[in-house]
Amino acid sequence: MARRVVRATGLAPDHGPGCRWVAVRHAAHHIHLAAVTVLPTGARPAMHRDAMRAQAECRAIEAEWGLRRVGLGKRTSTSYPTTAEIIKAERQCWDETSRVWLQQQMRQALAEATTVDDYASALAARGVLVRWRTDAQGAAVGYSLARPGDTGGSGARCSSPPDASTPR
Repeated sequence: MARRVVRATGLAPDHGPGCRWVAVRHAAHHIHLAAVTVLPTGARPAMHRDAMRAQAECRAIEAEWGLRRVGLGKRTSTSYPTTAEIIKAERQCWDETSRVWLQQQMRQALAEATTVDDYASALAARGVLVRWRTDAQGAAVGYSLARPGDTGGSGARCSSPPDASTPR
């Protein structure tokens, strides 16, 4: 299993040199993989979307061996702030990152809303900047949110779509 996963991620390709890696089994039901992400040549391996490729290989192994499928999802779980976001929040003297602040505002607005218009009003009442995306007929199909005062290095407003599609 471990060999298949490291091959799928690009850490240990079938042809050419691979990275040093180790599989550690500390429980009967799972393993952990650790790898040095530098090839013997000093180059970096091609690891673009490696996590998605590893998950796809794990799904194939589960199906092939009749194992219980785990980790299924559509990448809709909460995403956590990056180190850069945390440092930015500290620099701005904010209690939480923009991502966390926006997620809190969204949840509170959703709890109050019964329509898309109610949701938009509740977000605006909380000070959230909203930019709606519309289809050719003018119906709202998505949105992006921004925290007031959150700008990037160029001074442009940062927007974050934590869940930027509207329900049908």
